[in-house]
Amino acid sequence: MDDHTVDEHEEKEALRAARGGDARAFGLIVRRYQHQAFRSALGILGSEDDAWDLAQDSFVRAFRQLERYDLDRPFYPWFYRLLRNLCLNHIRWKKRRREDSIDVMEARGEFLESKSDSDPERAAEAAIMRDRIAAALGRLRPAAREIIVLREIRGLAYAEIAELLGIPRGTVMSRLHHARKALRKELAHYYSEAVS
Repeated sequence: MDDHTVDEHEEKEALRAARGGDARAFGLIVRRYQHQAFRSALGILGSEDDAWDLAQDSFVRAFRQLERYDLDRPFYPWFYRLLRNLCLNHIRWKKRRREDSIDVMEARGEFLESKSDSDPERAAEAAIMRDRIAAALGRLRPAAREIIVLREIRGLAYAEIAELLGIPRGTVMSRLHHARKALRKELAHYYSEAVS
């Protein structure tokens, strides 16, 4: 669980100390954001193993690049851009090697949990729908999958997404519109099966 007990002042002091080379102080930052970083990486990559690895790599990279971080700005949006770039580079690397192995079914366990249902038939239908949504998300471009996960699954506001991605709020809305359209297209044949 994220360490929410750290206040903004303590975080700034830890970042200041970490900037001076104090790895223990940076450990406080890692503990505070490690699960958030994992969930973000999982939303982009779809693979739990890759998400843990790249979240950890991103913290190492962030520690090494702290001199580039502006202490007057929030840490996580700066960190998220490092994490996101590392994830997107990883996806490109896998495609070049023809190892595109997005495992969205594992992601389903993290993001698409259903509430327990006493009706077995409804529970089975919900499980099938979760599988279909997870598979459809896996077929989307990484940028489309990322924005859907940030908005629909993580529940972030448009302004928060804009800050994380470093883009205007209007661009977030536009990308989300196109990503939802792509997801509907991926799910369309399931809907046509249900109607026929």
